[in-house]
Amino acid sequence: MINTIPLTQHFSELKLRGSYLFLTVTTNFLVCYNYLDQLLFLLVTPLGRNFIFTYMPEVFFTGLKLSIVVAIIVTLPLFALQSTLFLAPGLYNTEKLFVAKVSLALLGLFYLGLLSAYKVVIPAICNLFLTFELLSPYLNIELTPKISEYYTLVSKLLFITSQFFQLPVYLFLVIKYNLIKLSTLADNKKAISAGILLVVAAISPPDFVIQALLFAVLFCIYELSLAWLHIIKKYWQLNK
Repeated sequence: MINTIPLTQHFSELKLRGSYLFLTVTTNFLVCYNYLDQLLFLLVTPLGRNFIFTYMPEVFFTGLKLSIVVAIIVTLPLFALQSTLFLAPGLYNTEKLFVAKVSLALLGLFYLGLLSAYKVVIPAICNLFLTFELLSPYLNIELTPKISEYYTLVSKLLFITSQFFQLPVYLFLVIKYNLIKLSTLADNKKAISAGILLVVAAISPPDFVIQALLFAVLFCIYELSLAWLHIIKKYWQLNK
């Protein structure tokens, strides 16, 4: 049975839960900023190089953005929990269970995407571009990256990969609620490939090699998502 709660109580509860989230993000930010050296070390580990800065507040602003982003990422499970608890009074038990499962799946795939990007995608891209260094008796061309530019590149790669790792859940919801048919997704791979390419080109740095690598990774994720959805669809058909 759905609980009936006055609208003013909804606003009060929303304000209370928002306060919890704000305090948590603020606390996490302060902790992250206190350990900024360790965070910066983790950030630059895939490249393994010394960095420079050419603008005096550059390191400060980079550290500030990094601390905020890490604080938000750490707080995401609490955000999912608070959102689920806020919606729970207006849901049936089966709906509560479904929302909880979707939230857990999105969170799990998000963190898996971050880990995959950090351990696989970013090191692969860094190693690829380091091969273009030229060290010879006649000419030395050696990479000396700016910390702010490197942070921007890494943050974009982490964001793109983590979002596409959640693609199976997004497609599952689209199919479940009949917004798009599974056959439509399977029959229009050319158009979807073009869409993925446009997204990669819009978000990633203007470099063909990076865009090609990201497109290959993301298209593989899309193909695996379709295969998983076909299995789910057959399961639904068998259990009708």
